[in-house]
Amino acid sequence: MQIKKLGNCYIIRIEPGDPFMASLEKFARDTQIGFGWVSSIGGGLKDVKYAFSVGFDTGYEPVKKNEGPLELLNGIGCIGWDHDDTSKPMIHLHGTFVDREMEKAFGGHLIEAKVVRINYWNKSRYFKPRKNYS
Repeated sequence: MQIKKLGNCYIIRIEPGDPFMASLEKFARDTQIGFGWVSSIGGGLKDVKYAFSVGFDTGYEPVKKNEGPLELLNGIGCIGWDHDDTSKPMIHLHGTFVDREMEKAFGGHLIEAKVVRINYWNKSRYFKPRKNYS
């Protein structure tokens, strides 16, 4: 994984074959980012797991799996920390995908994937107590 910091933003390149979500968790732990807004994700994935959220009480519908390859058209979400275990990063991402047939786009909550090729930008802001906003 390659990381470049530009001001309060990070540009991350996850290497082909690397697990996508585990790489983002490692990034969060290594940088100790407080909170991150994730945007502008695009690239190729395989072995993708994703799900549709049906509500807070019922959680996710059964996880769908797609061996791919898939093109990740867009991804957006956030990085935070688990309420019960503050040493554990929580990655919450939504993804829109298309397969080789390119007849329809589909997506959901991205649970896991392996990287074929990926481009990713993370924009983060830090809380400014004197101004009471981030």
